[in-house]
Amino acid sequence: GVWRLWYQLVLGSPLIGERLLRSGAVTRALTRDLVPEVWTEAEAHTYLDQFLEPARARAGSLVYRSFLLRDMPAIVRGAYRGKRLRQPVLALHGTRDVVVPFESVADLPRYGDDARAEPVEGVTHFIVDEVPELVAERAKAFFT
Repeated sequence: GVWRLWYQLVLGSPLIGERLLRSGAVTRALTRDLVPEVWTEAEAHTYLDQFLEPARARAGSLVYRSFLLRDMPAIVRGAYRGKRLRQPVLALHGTRDVVVPFESVADLPRYGDDARAEPVEGVTHFIVDEVPELVAERAKAFFT
């Protein structure tokens, strides 16, 4: 369900999201949750410490806010209902992704002329970081 996206409300909130990202609280929480299963401590800091910089914290918050104020309402209103994906789509998706479970994308082929959703066993939300070789291999095969 949508409850999995609660963090977007917090991070997209004016002032609060930006301050939270800059404070290091998000870095600490995600490092605790993702190390060592997804990233090493060094990898987590390489990605997350960028949000300690004010401009990047602001940009990060604005990305979530834009999604919440523009994209999500359009989705809820059904703006894309009945539309088909005409371009080829390959969605590689981790079976252990708790943010966007595979079940929420499994029916992707119904919406496109050449759309595929492939489960990747044992992988979470950060598929590119967890299995970069597999992603590169599948992307190369898909685009050639």
